[in-house]
Formats: sequence, C-alpha cells, structure tokens
Amino acid sequence: METSARTLSPPEQEIGVWDLIAALWRRKWIILLLSVLAGAAAYGVSYLMTPEYRASVVLSPASGTNERSRLAGLMGQIGGLGGLAGLGLPESERDEEAFATLKSRSFTESFIEEHGLMPVLFPAAWDADAEAWLEEPGRIQPSIRDGFAVLDGSVRTLVRDRETGLVTLHMDWSDPAEAADWANQMVADVNDRLRAQKVREAQKSIDYLESELEKTNIAEVRNGIYRLVEGHIQNIALANAREQFAFRIIDPAVPADPEDFRKPNRALMAAAGLVAGGLLGILLSLALEFGPRLHGRR
Repeated sequence: METSARTLSPPEQEIGVWDLIAALWRRKWIILLLSVLAGAAAYGVSYLMTPEYRASVVLSPASGTNERSRLAGLMGQIGGLGGLAGLGLPESERDEEAFATLKSRSFTESFIEEHGLMPVLFPAAWDADAEAWLEEPGRIQPSIRDGFAVLDGSVRTLVRDRETGLVTLHMDWSDPAEAADWANQMVADVNDRLRAQKVREAQKSIDYLESELEKTNIAEVRNGIYRLVEGHIQNIALANAREQFAFRIIDPAVPADPEDFRKPNRALMAAAGLVAGGLLGILLSLALEFGPRLHGRR
C-alpha cells in the first residue's frame, strides 16, 4: 500500500512582548549608537544656527486719575456740555486704548517706517551697497505689511498681567543691542503718539468750548466753561511735561549677554536628537530581527 509523505510546517509563532524586549536587547548597540550620533548631530547643528536674544521692558499704565477726577467735577457744573467737550475716557478704557495702540498694525507699521527696519527685517532682499532692494527675476520686494507680519509674528511679544496691570514687551532678535533698542524705542514712540493725540483732543475741546462761550450769556454756564477750558489747558501742559505719558517704564530693556541667547536651546535639541535616534534604532532593530521571519510567512 503506497503512502505519501506530507511535510508539516511548524506552527507559526506569535511575537510576544518578551520577544520584542529580547530582540531590542540583542540590538542594543545599534540603538545606542544611533541615539548618540543623532544627539551629537543635533547638538552640532545648533552651533550653525543664528542665536536669538530676548530683550524685555516692563511697563505700568500711567493713568492720570487726578486729571480725570478734576474734569469730572467740572462736568457736573455745566451738565451735558461737559460730555460734548471731550472729557475723555475712563482710566480703565485709556489703559486698554494704550495697550491696543502698542499692539496695533498702524502704530507698528509707523514704527518700522520711522526707524528704517525693513532692510533689517529682510536682509536677504536688501542690497546694502546700493541701499536698494535687490531686483532679480521672480523676487518680490517685501511690503510694509510683510514687515508687520515679521515684527508682530516672530519678533515682538506683548504679555499683560490682568491682576497687576503690568505689561511686558519682549523683542527677540539676533542682535541683542538692537533688540533692547527696539523695545525701549517702541515704548517711547507709543508715549509720544498718545501724548500728541491727547493734546489734539484737548485743543479740539478748547476750540469747541470757546465757540459755545460765544453763544451764552448765562454767568454760571460761562464760569463753568472757563473752568473747563482751564482744566484742558492744564492737561495739555501736564501731557507735554510728562515724558512717560501712557506707560511708565518699571524695568527698561538691556542687551543680553552674548552667551545668554534664547534660541537655539542646545540642550533641548540634543535631547530631541537622542530620542529621535533611539526611536530610529528601535525601528531598525525590530526590522532586522523580525523582518526575515515576517517575510518568510508570506
């Protein structure tokens, strides 16, 4: 009786956790080597990157509460005329206005233009010798809106503490002296801008009150208008005399030390390289260990 022999293949074995651990232990030198190489490479790359420094100025809103209370008292003496004469916003709203102005597009674009920052923000597109934008096929000259996007997006950071009201202005840039200068100058410029605006508003109110003065012969109303005009004149004098009009500088910005850069974080980059290299080593080890076995099942 003829019999036929059949070759029985061994049952396929499942890959368990201990198999994975054993495989990784056998290939531990590959994992270690790749981790060290990747960490060293990331650390080396950090030395090729341009350092970025941070300059910070701490500000406090310079609210004029005495000015507000004096004018509010005068308003009660002349009724609705006080509101029309431009007694101003409550101090909380003035603080909000000052912060919004500091962050606004119009102020920021004016700051960039007045201080000639476009070539500094876009050095690759600027010909320093010719003092003109490079003209090359396909190259588009950066606009002032591009300047705002760079300065507001990656250079300037505004942080406000709602509890204390303090505002911190950060400038992150490759030149520590420029970063500090920009931070301090931006505060000076916003103070100048809001001071000039306050003087214009007060003068407009004076002009209006003087026109109303000609329309009335009531002694009480005329006396109230005179006092209100006097208050606005005092406000103009105070505004012109107060250098830190909208923001008082608590702590001015100073250039950072050459070694005190914010980016790159070399330790973090090295750690990330170690982790990435270790993961790559694990994947490679598992592929070397179980790749042939999985291929043989097909």
